[in-house]
This record gives sequence, structure tokens and C-alpha cells, in this order.
Amino acid sequence: MNYSLLVQEAIRNYLDKLQERRTTIWIDIVSDGALIRNIILPETSLTISELAKRCGVARNTMSKVINERGDVTEDLAIRLSRVLGSSPRFWIRMQTNLNLWQLEQENKRIYQKMERVSTHH
Repeated sequence: MNYSLLVQEAIRNYLDKLQERRTTIWIDIVSDGALIRNIILPETSLTISELAKRCGVARNTMSKVINERGDVTEDLAIRLSRVLGSSPRFWIRMQTNLNLWQLEQENKRIYQKMERVSTHH
């Protein structure tokens, strides 16, 4: 079965709903795991084990990503894109945005104290 169109439409609908509700979860920082868990698995009727098998990774690896205890690596991004019909950049961008947001939250005080370098003409 080709999941590409089904997954793309489900992702669009999920992001639209988040935007409509104006949740504290910004569209840019939705985790890969939440997207797979809340949209892709239900829409495709795949289990974690089936998705892991199709991607050629251990169930434990996929479970960590889906339960937000592991990151999507470049390799897994390529695998997900092949299986789900998306692009590797989609998955990496989502993971990077989440990582940046988490760092900014964790180190907010440190970053706020930093002074920008000024240039002299």
C-alpha cells in the first residue's frame, strides 16, 4: 500500500488542528514521535513493530522515537521518507526545530545574558 498521500493529508490536517486550537505547541516544534504516534499510526493502521520492520530498524529504536525518548537520525529520516512518502528533510527539520526549542528553554537564562557583538564601520 502507498501511504504517501494518506500520510501527507493526515499531517496537514493535524497541523491545521494545532494551529486552530492555538496550542502552546508551536507548529515548528511538533515532535516526530508525536506526529507518528497521533497521526501516522492511526491513519495507516500500522503498529510500531510493523513500521519498524518496514523501515528496517529495531522495534526498540522506533518505539524510542515514537515515545519521544529518542531522536530521528538522518538515517531514520531517509527510511521514514521512503516508507511514508515524505522527504528526509521534513523529518530532520522537525527534529532540529524541537531540539533547538528545548535547548532555548533549558538555557534561557544563559542565552539572555549573552551580548551581541557590534560592528564598527
